[in-house]
This record gives sequence, structure tokens and C-alpha cells, in this order.
Amino acid sequence: MWEEVEPAADAATFNSGLGAALTLCTVADSAEGFSWGGELWRWASQQGFELDGLKLTAYARMLETYQHCKEVDSMIAAGASAGEAWIDHVLMGALVDAAGGRGHWQRAEDLWLRLVRDYRVKPTILQYTLFSKARMLSGRVLEALQVYDEVGEDGLNTSFVSVQGRAQLLLLMSHSSPSQPNLRKLQRAFDRGEKTIRREGNRHVAGDWDKMKRAAQRLQTNAESVRLRDVLIGWKAKTRSVMKQWPNHAGGSQYL
Repeated sequence: MWEEVEPAADAATFNSGLGAALTLCTVADSAEGFSWGGELWRWASQQGFELDGLKLTAYARMLETYQHCKEVDSMIAAGASAGEAWIDHVLMGALVDAAGGRGHWQRAEDLWLRLVRDYRVKPTILQYTLFSKARMLSGRVLEALQVYDEVGEDGLNTSFVSVQGRAQLLLLMSHSSPSQPNLRKLQRAFDRGEKTIRREGNRHVAGDWDKMKRAAQRLQTNAESVRLRDVLIGWKAKTRSVMKQWPNHAGGSQYL
């Protein structure tokens, strides 16, 4: 089927089209999508154009999404051995996010550790946020918070996604155990992150932020009246995490 596509005029055009097609195969999340992606990659490898690093990352992400982990590991090892530049923080984020999105937190942990320790990849705030999300989606709230401890608040407050993600985690921790130290940490996160959230200018983001603050106020006054569903506010936590299937715990239940 790929032979029916108009020939690309140059490598840039070829790589652009290849990247878009690989993304479609990835988000298809089906046996057909994986089959098409494999066929496309084999075809692309025979066209005489040099594949850029982002396309190698896109293919590795597709393989990770479809749980072909050994092939991903082989690609990483070969690329690192050859000193190829695509073994970087962009690859790290793509793979960790793919594994985390499948609920495979152990795989996300392994990828993170290997890329940081063995291949000296340096994550940015985006990769830290994706790693924290991978843990959160599997209900590992306290472990997800530990990721942000490595960043520090100054780095954290450069990203509204990170600010909101950490506040969601702190809200869950405070709901499980509404101790004064936990509630103070949560309030400090609101105080420090307020400017970052308002600067974003996104009404949906600001709306979720305000919902978190109201839930925190309720925890201060009557924690037992606040249920788990009341504090699953960010859309990732609310719709994609395993916590949406947990019992609707009351505040102070020590479920974490």
C-alpha cells in the first residue's frame, strides 16, 4: 500500500510524512495499526533516505506502545553503542509515557533507570512529569511525588502541567492522611504554583486548580466528609488512573 504514496522530493519531506504515519499507527492501538506500522518501517528503510532521530524515536514509541519491549531495548542498545544522538530525553519521555499509559509502571521504571544510569540521559521537567504520571496512573501516589522531589520547586514552577500534577498528588496524599504537615505542603504548593497556573490563561486548567483548592479547604474543616472521588480532579487521575476503580475512601482512611 505504501507504494501508492507520491514519492517524496527530499529527506525532510520523507521524514515528515513518515512521522505522521507512524503516529497514526501508534494511536490506532490495534493489531492492524501495529501491522501497518511494521510494514511502513520496512518500506521506509528501503527508500534511500536517511531516517532522522525523531523518526527512530517515533518507531521505538510505536513498538513500546504495542509492548514489543525487547525490540525497543535492542534499538536503544544499538543506538547508544553507535553514539547516536536520538538516545536522548525526547526518547526517554516517549517511552516512559507509552509504558505508563499501559499501566506498566515496572517497565517505565526500568526504562528510566537504564536511560539515566547506563546511557547518561538528562531528563528535563517534561520527562520528570511523564515519569511521575506513569507512577500515578498505577496508583503509586507517594512514589509519584518522589519524582518531583528530585526537581525542586524552582524547576517545577516553570511548567503548569507539573505544578498541577504535583498538586493533585499532594491533594491525594493529604486526603489519605490529612495531617498538618501534609496539609501545609499542599497549601505551599498552591501558593507557589498560583502564578504559573494563572499565567497559562487556560480556563480548564484554572478551573481544575480552583477545584483542588476547594477540596483542600474541605479537608481542613471535615476530612471524613471528603471522598476519594472528590479529590480525583485532574483528568488523568480522574479518567485514566487505576484509582477511579478504588473504593470511594473517606478522608483520613490511610489508603496510600
